[in-house]
Amino acid sequence: MKDVQAYCVKCRTQRSMKDAREQTLDNGRRAVKGVCEVCGTKMTRFLPSEKK
Repeated sequence: MKDVQAYCVKCRTQRSMKDAREQTLDNGRRAVKGVCEVCGTKMTRFLPSEKK
């Protein structure tokens, strides 16, 4: 994926995700998961649902 921004809880700011990949969670919601480029903390950004 291209450059994805998400909130890093450890850095307390918006950061770019490294190794970002889109996933569907157990409840059916879409999300992008990756790690913070600065500190390496796991990050998750929820995506809007697809209209049917």
